[in-house]
Amino acid sequence: MRPLFRGACRVTAEPNQSQRSAAAGSALCDVRVETLDVAEFNREVRRDGSKAVSLARRVAVLTEQLVEAFGPEGLTLFVDRQGGRKSYSALLRAVLPGDRIEVVEENALSSEYAVYGGARRVRVRFEVRADSLHLPVALASMLSKYTRELHMKMLNDFWRERVAGLVPTAGYYEDGLRFLAEIESAREAAGIGRDMLVRCR
Repeated sequence: MRPLFRGACRVTAEPNQSQRSAAAGSALCDVRVETLDVAEFNREVRRDGSKAVSLARRVAVLTEQLVEAFGPEGLTLFVDRQGGRKSYSALLRAVLPGDRIEVVEENALSSEYAVYGGARRVRVRFEVRADSLHLPVALASMLSKYTRELHMKMLNDFWRERVAGLVPTAGYYEDGLRFLAEIESAREAAGIGRDMLVRCR
């Protein structure tokens, strides 16, 4: 998920922040989220042999959508670097096959590319810890975490209707094991495979 901003914006708690942002030429103009459930994630990882491929696929979908929507206006995408990967030119060429992809830089901290295709004016920059460097990436991270929390609430609600006294889980490793053990009988009775609830990686 990557929110897209025009201009730069300073975050404050002032009630008239939206007016100040508008006056500074900054506005939130698009927010998109790509979700992936556990079963689909497991299928893709087993097929591709890597969770990085699955993640890159979601980045590719969002990149293509944003380039199509905003490329002619001039667009810079900031993306948190995916693991230890340093080169993304092949990914961008696969996403935008008709465009010319030029490597601006590829180093230990960032990888930047210029995209040329018709009227598009696009830069894509993958950076280590981009969420601490760019407001849109920080907001993307927060919205992604919020989306995860909503999914966890639905998961907890579903199982609490079926298991009396079940304590909700946040889904992290140790407490997740406790939760799985407590729902095991109900899960088996419902015919829900463990593979639908537990990531293979």
